[in-house]
Amino acid sequence: MEEDIRNEEARIRGQKCYICKERYANVSCCAKKCFRSFHTLCGMQNECLSHYVDTFQSWCDKHVALVDMVKHSETVACGIFYDDMGPYRKLESSHVPCCQNSWFHRSYVAQFAQSARCFLKCPLCNSKDDFSQQMHQRGIYIPEN
Repeated sequence: MEEDIRNEEARIRGQKCYICKERYANVSCCAKKCFRSFHTLCGMQNECLSHYVDTFQSWCDKHVALVDMVKHSETVACGIFYDDMGPYRKLESSHVPCCQNSWFHRSYVAQFAQSARCFLKCPLCNSKDDFSQQMHQRGIYIPEN
């Protein structure tokens, strides 16, 4: 509705992005006592996490609660395109419980999810639930149908 759009524009008019310092920051961190706001694109480029399901929560890079028990080496291969993972990055490096020694680039899984849609499963072992749940936690949108 037009009124909703105008209200949202008024709400974000004075909010500055903590990353680029420009106005109209449209996303706020959901962590308690955190008042950081950021633009969607700035967040995507700077290790912020947004969930595109349920309540659409987002967190700044300081409050992303992902913890991998292990980290990969730079030469380990991505399980989708088999290129080197490169340096470990908390959001970009995805490790799934179904395949203990496998790693995936988050951006590759996002592309894979768009084509697989609701049929998304681990490309290595075909596990659906563990793989989908882990990808949801990393902010990858999986279309329902």
